Amino acid sequence: MKLVYFLTIFTVMFSVTTFSQSTPTEAFHNDEKTIQPEPMFVIKLSNGEVYVQQPLLEKIDPNWIDSISVFKNLESEEIKHYGKRAENGLVLIYIKKENEEDVKKILPQ
Repeated sequence: MKLVYFLTIFTVMFSVTTFSQSTPTEAFHNDEKTIQPEPMFVIKLSNGEVYVQQPLLEKIDPNWIDSISVFKNLESEEIKHYGKRAENGLVLIYIKKENEEDVKKILPQ
C-alpha cells in the first residue's frame, strides 16, 4: 500500500512539474480535463527488465524493492536509453535478488 501511495504522489508531483514545460499538443485531453501522460515504469531484475503499467505496481510488496531511481531530465543517459517511451520520465524499480521469483509470479507471461 505504501508503494502505491508513493507512486500516486510521485505521478501527481511529476505531472505538476512537467505540465508547465509541455505544449497543448503534448497533453492528452479527456472530458475537458488535461491529463499528463505517466512516466515509464521499469522493473529491473538481475537477468533483465520488465516494462510495467502503474496498476501492476500495486501488487509489488514494498519489502521486495531494493531501490527506486527517478529520472525526468530528457538529457539523462537513462532516458536516452529507453527513447521516446521515457520522454515523460522514467522510474526504475530495482528488486532484491531474493524476491525476484515473487515478482515474476505477478508479471504477465
